[in-house]
Amino acid sequence: MVEGPTQAGSIQWRYVLLGLCFVALAGFRLDDGSTTWAVVFGLAALAYVYLSVRFVLPPSLGGVRLQEAEQPGPASAPSEPTPAEMSRALKAYESRAWGWLVISVAGWLATVGVVLLTPPLALVAAALSLFSTYRFRRCRRSVEILRRALGPDEAQ
Repeated sequence: MVEGPTQAGSIQWRYVLLGLCFVALAGFRLDDGSTTWAVVFGLAALAYVYLSVRFVLPPSLGGVRLQEAEQPGPASAPSEPTPAEMSRALKAYESRAWGWLVISVAGWLATVGVVLLTPPLALVAAALSLFSTYRFRRCRRSVEILRRALGPDEAQ
């Protein structure tokens, strides 16, 4: 509901953030002397770098073409969703919001614990907790929009 379509020619910043987190993890593992895990996290970081720029890269380098990035749609304007579809979407977003809330609370508690054990790693935990808090807020906003659209009687 709130999510926008992916646009060709733009960098996907969520993948950049995740790639930076994996770079930090690789650095921590390398500092600890665990080169195997540093390589694994480094490869994951490279994968996220590719995912972040795949809409910017030319197709010869594995990028996505403009036609592939856009969703094929009908020639006419999209019709309004039915109340039954909006009710199903409301239930799905309520469930997602609850899940993201649980993940967010657990993430912040883990961040506090990690601060006490390994302060540099707390930055990664805090970034992931911020992301889960952001996703919770987006889902909660979608729930509010759907409840307003359905009205008080149909939202129950």
